[in-house]
Amino acid sequence: MNVKERKKSRFSVYGLVVGAILSLYSFIILAILVWGFMVSLKQTGEFWNNPYPFFKAGEKVEFKYFDALTQFKVYPKEGFGSAYYDLIGMFSNSIIYAVGCALVSTLSPLVMAYVSSKYKYKFSSFLPKLVVVVMVVPIVGATASTLEILKSINLYDSYLSMLMLKGGFTTMYFLVFYSAFQTLSWEYAEAAFVDGASHPRVMFGIMLPLVKPMIFSVFLIFFVTYWNDYHTLLTYYPSFPTAALGLFYFNRNTDTSANETMLLTGCMLVTIPVIVLFLVFSDKLMGNISMGGIKG
Repeated sequence: MNVKERKKSRFSVYGLVVGAILSLYSFIILAILVWGFMVSLKQTGEFWNNPYPFFKAGEKVEFKYFDALTQFKVYPKEGFGSAYYDLIGMFSNSIIYAVGCALVSTLSPLVMAYVSSKYKYKFSSFLPKLVVVVMVVPIVGATASTLEILKSINLYDSYLSMLMLKGGFTTMYFLVFYSAFQTLSWEYAEAAFVDGASHPRVMFGIMLPLVKPMIFSVFLIFFVTYWNDYHTLLTYYPSFPTAALGLFYFNRNTDTSANETMLLTGCMLVTIPVIVLFLVFSDKLMGNISMGGIKG
């Protein structure tokens, strides 16, 4: 038996424990989704009598998913101005918010990491240390001051401020991109410069495509984060209710919170895009960057 065969046959307690935990976690998530879907098919008022994911004798299936798109409404009294939004309108706001903010949140640390990694200037080595310090030191109490600044410059409750607040680079993904660019050989760029390529051409045409799987993975992570976000919109952008914020108001409203099956229907509808994204791009999310060497 050679060394490779002995390594394969070696029993790993760590791998067994991690596999068991991940399997249990996956089972719980799947069970919640199945429970939510089955209970959402129950008629209004049957939830408390039978909250389990099966139907008793006499209970009828009520498919409410198409009706929820128009009947799941958030009214002006919740602070959304002069018009209400149904779930279709809230989905549109969710797409605009999630895509726009995810794009800005990905590009900001990406560009800063590239410049700091590949161009040596006075603060190039200082920026990674600054990002680590900002991540470690907790910043609290900034919400009220940010809110006052946006109101004073007339950017409160606007798409522009929505994107501006996501433009920072002091996040964990700056370090991820910085580490990735550190592993890329600068000989790719030097060969392009010899052929007359400009710096933007080298960046967007050569270097960024080499880390494209990582860029796409970070974008998807941000997209899912902002898709489920309601706190930020509740604070800064009340005129642009997303589906997540709509579910929050629907649950708080005393007139609608008692309709548990409709609430679960809305939750399942909001979950569907995230599930589809994971199923379609799971290889991108789980993939690693593989780089080839430079051959002379």
